[in-house]
Amino acid sequence: MSKPIQMSKKPSKFDEAVETVGSPLEVARVGLAPNYFTTRRTRTLSTTARIDDAELVSGTVSAFSRTKGHGFLNSDEDGKQEFFHVSDVVSQIVPKEGDVVKYRVIPIPPKYEKYQAVQVTIMNEEKLLTEGRTTWSSENDSKGAAGTPVTPPPTPN
Repeated sequence: MSKPIQMSKKPSKFDEAVETVGSPLEVARVGLAPNYFTTRRTRTLSTTARIDDAELVSGTVSAFSRTKGHGFLNSDEDGKQEFFHVSDVVSQIVPKEGDVVKYRVIPIPPKYEKYQAVQVTIMNEEKLLTEGRTTWSSENDSKGAAGTPVTPPPTPN
């Protein structure tokens, strides 16, 4: 029987060229999304009432991926990490690592053992807009009417 091959982990040119900030890989290093969570569209009236009763918490965005549609926040009070879904971002600005936010925390069904941040609001939004931060609409402007990337015209024969 042959011996296993030992492979050294040498940095490659590919590793240096890949930008991982905000990528799904970078978000996965921060944490994994729960198996079950509720989006804003699928919440029941009782869950919505529970949100209204929840305390407003301050924190910062530790990671966010538009590709995966979720990210993580760190609480300023206890440093606890919370998951959030893109549908819970109440802002024109796309969240970015280091953004200061206010949010509420609710338990996630079915067992209500894990928690999720909802009503995530980015603070100093006007200031960030004047600094030229990416907005949801500016990202969509680069796409066609159907929300698909704009393609070049066909090549003439």
